[in-house]
Amino acid sequence: MMKMFVDRLLLLSLMLVVLALLATSAATLWGEALGGSTLMLHMTAGGALVVGMPLVALWFLRRGVIRQAANAMLRCGYWLTILTATATIITVFLCMLPLPSTDQMNELMELHGYAGFAMVPAVALFSLAVVRSRRMKLTRSATPG
Repeated sequence: MMKMFVDRLLLLSLMLVVLALLATSAATLWGEALGGSTLMLHMTAGGALVVGMPLVALWFLRRGVIRQAANAMLRCGYWLTILTATATIITVFLCMLPLPSTDQMNELMELHGYAGFAMVPAVALFSLAVVRSRRMKLTRSATPG
């Protein structure tokens, strides 16, 4: 029961953080730049993602996402979420280093945006797969035979 509560809490937190990141970056879809309080909110939610994503990754890895051979949707959603979150985090981290030029930073920020927007359907797929997996387990345990 406690594991299910933690599953739900982590998924809800992940979805809220990703939605906050999406809401604060939506203006970039129309060519506008982030700035002011919108940028600060985006960076705060990004910090929550950097801290929370390893927790989500390790928790669900320990819960056996990899071993569930029959649930390809769950594995795919998990790995896509990990991949897109990692790409999003790494591109911003590389911008913080003194190595890239201004043009390279602009390219990294563009890649950051693509990876970030790709994270939205990845998290949606993962969340849907976790809910579906739980329902299947509950149905199997309630079915006689």
